[in-house]
Amino acid sequence: MTLGCLAGLEVSIREHLAGYRPHSTVLAGTAALLVGTATFLLGVPAAIDLGLTLMVFLAASLGLTRAYQRHRRGASCE
Repeated sequence: MTLGCLAGLEVSIREHLAGYRPHSTVLAGTAALLVGTATFLLGVPAAIDLGLTLMVFLAASLGLTRAYQRHRRGASCE
């Protein structure tokens, strides 16, 4: 099951970066999940953990959406 999830994530990354389909929410959710898990395991209080996880999700989603839109317009993603 883990390998299937990783394979789906890899396809999402490739499609997003190639400009084929936007997968901003999936990729931002993955980043937020990783940060949330790490802060939980480090013993960060739940309120701070949740706030940090939401900030990571919003920032990643915004950044990934803008990168996808730039790529679709034909501009460089650098």
